[in-house]
Amino acid sequence: MRLVLDTNVLVSAYGFGGKPGVLFRRILEGDASLLTSRALLAGLDDKLYEVLGFDDEHVEAVIRQLARVGEVVECERRLRVIPDDADNRVLECDIRPSGGDRL
Repeated sequence: MRLVLDTNVLVSAYGFGGKPGVLFRRILEGDASLLTSRALLAGLDDKLYEVLGFDDEHVEAVIRQLARVGEVVECERRLRVIPDDADNRVLECDIRPSGGDRL
């Protein structure tokens, strides 16, 4: 199973656990694979500071971990199909020439 997790799910996984934490543990255990992009990681670091109050070292550790356990993809196209632009970045991760468009 390949997953693209939005910023809110990752913030919840790192900060609060719950179902997002269970899902992220499945990725860490190899039961699912994570797709992400530079744009998603950049948006996440802002939220780790703002919402969870992480310091620079902790934010960098989270971003390194995600880049290590996930696949950082180059998004082939920019989408504008949802009013919230951050959600468009999530959709972009899953549209790649090798896998075909899913939209």
